[in-house]
Amino acid sequence: VIATDLYTFKWGVGSNIIPGEYVQLNLVNAKKGSNDAYEKLLETLKPVVEECIKAGELKGFNVWKRTYATNVGGENDYTVTFTFATLDQALSWASGKTGMGDEYKKVYPKDDVANLNIKLNDLRDVVSQELWELVDITD
Repeated sequence: VIATDLYTFKWGVGSNIIPGEYVQLNLVNAKKGSNDAYEKLLETLKPVVEECIKAGELKGFNVWKRTYATNVGGENDYTVTFTFATLDQALSWASGKTGMGDEYKKVYPKDDVANLNIKLNDLRDVVSQELWELVDITD
């Protein structure tokens, strides 16, 4: 066993991942005293992510908060996931060929995704990013 951690689902949009689809896991630490502000900022992304899903760039997005940690193999406060129907879709997102810039501007016309990224970087550190293929599901 590498780690036994418990996460609480905070929120998500989109459909569930099925075998053969892909998920990008972003393991994130909120900076000291920034948890509430980080969660609030992520919540402002709901309509943006919904637009990304409508545009076919994503299948889903979920935010999980760590509630129990073994501290084995590293530590993170949140796991933020992007789900994709195909590997090409996942690689396009991960490489920056697609992203939420246009959808962010559509939802927040007076703001820019670059400002969002500055705010995110002020509130959190990305511990790691991993791309996984879902192989099977059990009941």
